[in-house]
Amino acid sequence: MAEVWRATARDPSGLERLVAIKRILPSLAQDPDFLAMFQDEARLGGQLVHPHIARVHELGQCEDGSFIAMEYIPGKDLRALFERNRRNGAPMPLRLAVYALAQLADGLDFAHRQCDARGESLQVVHRDVSPQNAVVSYAGEVKLIDFGIARAAGMGPRGRSGALKGKFSYMSPEQVRGQPVDARSDVFALGVCLYELLTGERLFNGETDFVVLEQVREAQVEPPSRRNPRIPAALERIVLRALAREPEARYASAGEVAGDLRSFLAAQPPYPTRAELAAYMQATFAEEMAQEQERLEAFLAARVDPSTLPTQLEVPASRVLPLPLGEGRGEGSEPAPVHPTPTAAPLTAGPRARPASRRRALLAAASLALLAAAGAAGYRLLPREPAQGFLLVDVPPELRGLARVSVNGEDLGAPMQWPLLRRVAAGPALVQVTAPGREPFRTPVRVDPGTLPTRVDALPRAREVQVPLVVRTEPADAQLLLDGRVVREAGESREYVGALVAGTRARLEARAPGYRPLVQELAPEEGRPLQISARLESEAVAQEQIR
Repeated sequence: MAEVWRATARDPSGLERLVAIKRILPSLAQDPDFLAMFQDEARLGGQLVHPHIARVHELGQCEDGSFIAMEYIPGKDLRALFERNRRNGAPMPLRLAVYALAQLADGLDFAHRQCDARGESLQVVHRDVSPQNAVVSYAGEVKLIDFGIARAAGMGPRGRSGALKGKFSYMSPEQVRGQPVDARSDVFALGVCLYELLTGERLFNGETDFVVLEQVREAQVEPPSRRNPRIPAALERIVLRALAREPEARYASAGEVAGDLRSFLAAQPPYPTRAELAAYMQATFAEEMAQEQERLEAFLAARVDPSTLPTQLEVPASRVLPLPLGEGRGEGSEPAPVHPTPTAAPLTAGPRARPASRRRALLAAASLALLAAAGAAGYRLLPREPAQGFLLVDVPPELRGLARVSVNGEDLGAPMQWPLLRRVAAGPALVQVTAPGREPFRTPVRVDPGTLPTRVDALPRAREVQVPLVVRTEPADAQLLLDGRVVREAGESREYVGALVAGTRARLEARAPGYRPLVQELAPEEGRPLQISARLESEAVAQEQIR
């Protein structure tokens, strides 16, 4: 759904540094749900400044769509490390695995405890803690990445309601059951990562998605020492507590996990260091480091000076969307792999560029150089005294006195008089309305300058609880439709895995050539996953029965 590029950023003093540019694929650039989720990721990431969280520098927009400028981390994610160790026939050294997970838990705990400007908890839940989203740099740093599907207080639901978000093997039991999740759901995922690093084996690993979801829902965890006898009892207790089926039996916070892991390491001297982890990474991925350095040198040699580009190609300054922590934007780029994420298309490195490849690299560098020109111009051209306009916000009568309003992140409280009339800066604005028992309502608007108000009628929806849905058919490659929408094409034999909203009704239809269509009405209930086996009747058999 997005691609990651490598780029250089130059600040006003001329100092350069490498950054990663995550850009929405053109095919999704006009999808309002995905665009809002992408912007939420950037805005949330911009607030999370911590040594063990990959830093977000800027949210911007170019002609092809939105992008995020992030901290560039030369290294490998824990999934790559896990696979390398599995091929080598031995798990990661126990001390280093515990050391790395303790740092990851620190970053996660910081995100969970993040507060807004009023000191109120943002209630951040990452919802996708997994080895793919934890990067270990060649310098021994551990960073949590990709808050693409994270939820925080004030963020509305994003994406299609019929999809379970996250990687099935690292979901918590309550997440699979479609129940509300909190920080303890991320603690469970952290426990899965720790289990797998210590044992060198997958914890929840079935032949089908349905089997994996059932394994997670039941959460019957085999003690890790049975798979790796070198795991001490004290460490096993930490792992199993993090993996408790019921949230109440788990650690209450990722910070508690980090504390217990450090206590374990302190009782097993010598204590690991960042330099020791760096040496391990450099030895494990020596060949990859050399190849990456070669690509980096080629990339730096291919950069284009933005001042040499035609001025008529510059992106309008008004389209630059800097974050509060915004910095310079990339000058040149190369589609080299940074660290693939669930929302980033995996990029593979080819051989060293030949002349034709070099021309393509120069063109790619020039395209990102446009962003640098736009970014610099955007900061220079921001008006010091923006024009003013008026915003008129209203809610249904039953929510008056209960709903709270915020504009561009500024909390205006719960107005006593409705509709709410507020003077704001003219131009783009983000209006948010929250109310008890309702999903947050968020909408971008453009406030016109002058005295004519821009009206927003906020309609916060009742909170939706998702119920997992798994459908198997016979024949296995039958076409599936849900409420008239094709969710699995004919000829695909995989199980369909999705979700429905509790308390609603849905119509499931299965079709296949030579078979009579099968229609079933579904009534999902909270806490009761739907497992459907749809067996279609052959038309030949049906005709025989008629005769």
